[in-house]
Amino acid sequence: MPSMAQRYQANLDAAVTPLIDGPLVIATSGAPVGSMGNLFQAQAFNLGMAGGGGDVRASGRTSGKVSQANLKDVRLPTSFAIAITPTSVYFFKRKLFWGRVKIKKQLVQIPREGLQVRVAKGKATATTFLLVSEPAGIRTAFEMATLGMSSAKELVARVVEAFGPEIASSGPAPSE
Repeated sequence: MPSMAQRYQANLDAAVTPLIDGPLVIATSGAPVGSMGNLFQAQAFNLGMAGGGGDVRASGRTSGKVSQANLKDVRLPTSFAIAITPTSVYFFKRKLFWGRVKIKKQLVQIPREGLQVRVAKGKATATTFLLVSEPAGIRTAFEMATLGMSSAKELVARVVEAFGPEIASSGPAPSE
């Protein structure tokens, strides 16, 4: 019999698959930065953005939102679903009930072309991801719980692997 976590993952995959633009690389849950008690460190990330030559300084706080240059910012719920495809990253509002997942609505779709990703590993509770897309004018951050559990750490590692090209193009992560 599958565990609750396995049922949840299978149901999440099945719920997001019809709503995305291509094959699913990975689906997972995220939370706004700070909701798990893991704020970015005081230092800011400096991202040299490809193409624009600009510089984006991003402190840890994104106030639980997706900032969009020419559109209204999207407020992130306390917990949400993230789906990564070869061409996009999706954020969905979702509802959980005993391993079942219901997607309420799509919050935002971020094209992966031009996307830069930075990863900050927390001390024990969470790993934070900063996503910046200069071409799309989008910036957000989210965190994934690790809480010392090996299964959670494996899921985080799979998300890091899914973002491989975007992390590589961002350069090495800042030292902690």
